[in-house]
Amino acid sequence: LARRGKLVPLGAEAQAWLAENYAAGQSWVDLGSYAGPDGTKALYGLFYKIDLKSLVWYSPENFEDAGYEVPQTMEELKALTEKIVADGGTPWCIGLGSGPATGWPATDWVEDMMLRNNTPEDYDAWTTNALPFTDPKVLAAIDDFGWFAKTDAFVAGGAGAVGATDFRDSPKGLFSSPPQCYMHRQASFIPSFFPEGTQIGEDVDFFYFPAYAGKDLGKPVLGAGTVFVMTRESPAAKAFFEFLQTPIAHEIVVWTTITITVLKVFDIVLTMTNGQWGTQVMANLMFDWMFRANDAGRASTVALVIMALVTPIMVWNIRAANREMQG
Repeated sequence: LARRGKLVPLGAEAQAWLAENYAAGQSWVDLGSYAGPDGTKALYGLFYKIDLKSLVWYSPENFEDAGYEVPQTMEELKALTEKIVADGGTPWCIGLGSGPATGWPATDWVEDMMLRNNTPEDYDAWTTNALPFTDPKVLAAIDDFGWFAKTDAFVAGGAGAVGATDFRDSPKGLFSSPPQCYMHRQASFIPSFFPEGTQIGEDVDFFYFPAYAGKDLGKPVLGAGTVFVMTRESPAAKAFFEFLQTPIAHEIVVWTTITITVLKVFDIVLTMTNGQWGTQVMANLMFDWMFRANDAGRASTVALVIMALVTPIMVWNIRAANREMQG
């Protein structure tokens, strides 16, 4: 889009703000910069919500009690996986369930394995299908994920539970006593689903999902982010991007995302009835009516109800942030 002249450059001020306020800011400037119609690179994309995905969560207390050390390489991680089994434990909790989006956590695993088995150039070629899914390099990465997920002894509940376990529930095994698992690979957002009161750094911590020492591919990190771009220059569009560069914009997205997530995950009627008598989670119901029953009217009604429930939280966050900024 930038090359075709369909995007508006965000300008030097936005670039300076991004470089100054984001950790490793220049990296995010580089990722959001593309060649324009004349071939000159400029900042077109502002990364907003960002998640780090190459993380393994674990309980320091459980590791200490068992005498395990944090692995520094993929070879050590696989050896630790086998040692935990030999000691009578279960190394991993893995859950791919996500309602209509079931399976997406597996794509993160495979992407991480792609980066640990192949060059960044191979990964980029894969994203454009220049390197197809049937290529031996891609199949090898999928098999490497399978080494963890398809071995019954490696996964809580066995390999058959991987697809049936919701990704939001899968880390709970870290906190049981005795632990149902010792490790859980998931992105930086997953603490939102940890038990209430969990202290990061004490009750649970994380380590880098390591690279192979013997493959000389560096230490790749997988991430994801929401990118805003401007397709038409206008006072409203400029004001919006200025708003994105204020603290309140980031506070709002955190609390609103948490609220929406709760509405998706926790439906009191579904919980109380255990799913009997046709009860359903609102977000899943909206999806079913829209895409399965092709009933846009009912789906839109549910969407409006969800929005009505979220709006007061958004308003409260905006007012609270305004008071904080003025005070």
